[in-house]
Amino acid sequence: MLRTPQAKSITKVVKKFGNKISISNNHLRGTFTIKNYRKYSHWEEVDIIFEGEIYVNYHRKKDWYNSSIMTNAIPNAGRVSKIKVYRFIRKNMFFDVKTYLKYFDIELPYYDLIKKIIWK
Repeated sequence: MLRTPQAKSITKVVKKFGNKISISNNHLRGTFTIKNYRKYSHWEEVDIIFEGEIYVNYHRKKDWYNSSIMTNAIPNAGRVSKIKVYRFIRKNMFFDVKTYLKYFDIELPYYDLIKKIIWK
């Protein structure tokens, strides 16, 4: 990880102004917060906190679900794969995160550079 003054200042600015950014599309609705930013020699990556709902087909029912879907809060429904859910969130919020990070001159070319997602 690069520890240049420019990377440190971008980290501070992103943490300060990256709070409660609204997101609403066909599959996600809620807000996201940029928790952390890291710069390496060839890429940059971010960590996200997502507060909201996802629209998925779960147990033969398409509906909006919050993070309680991960804790088996719905009776007689199967288990949910964390990996698949976080990949779904990552792919569907990528465009919004990417365009927001353009304000800070951060280039995020691939959705898998959103490394850590915390869903509340």
